[in-house]
Amino acid sequence: MRWDIFLLAKGKYGRGMLYTRLEETTMSGVALSILLMNLNKILFYRKLLACFLLSRFVAARKFRAAQ
Repeated sequence: MRWDIFLLAKGKYGRGMLYTRLEETTMSGVALSILLMNLNKILFYRKLLACFLLSRFVAARKFRAAQ
């Protein structure tokens, strides 16, 4: 298991509040926190790409209008 990912999730996403009694439940909670952390990263980069493409489109449109 990659502990650096879990420690990041624990600090940044509040996984330090993970209190479970059974090992199965603990592992499920850890898996869900890592899944949500990765989903958050994917959505962030998707939004970043959309902003980049939109800015390129706007710049190209301004360039065509100036000619």
